[in-house]
Amino acid sequence: MRRSRRLSRGSVVDLTARLLNYVSPGQGLGVDPDEDVETLDPPVRQLQKQTRLKSDEVTKLIAAYLDGITIRSLARQYQVNESTVHAHLNRHQVPRRPYRALTPAQLEEARRLYNEGWSANRLAQHFGVAHRTVRRVFQAAR
Repeated sequence: MRRSRRLSRGSVVDLTARLLNYVSPGQGLGVDPDEDVETLDPPVRQLQKQTRLKSDEVTKLIAAYLDGITIRSLARQYQVNESTVHAHLNRHQVPRRPYRALTPAQLEEARRLYNEGWSANRLAQHFGVAHRTVRRVFQAAR
């Protein structure tokens, strides 16, 4: 028959301190009220970098988009979020390109290659589309 051991309040507090603060046995809480304790500065919150494009940069961005550069590539090039690129295009009423979908012949080839073990990313590179486009086409074909 096992006896349950009753813990005193002090030992429960010490055990909790060890578990929560990773205090090693025999170390206790390690705080001496008479000792000077170095105060730490509160953590400084990192502010988000704001990149504002100049009007000539916006003009170049729009021209690049009209030349066929993707929104993702433009966002990386100008170090802004994709939504910022969308906002500039909307602000200047630039018509959006339709999603590039696979033709029926490409879809059949993509199915054959996928069954041979090609990944969606590899298929996307092969057909010059985003990997999401390949996945979307496969899901729609189900």
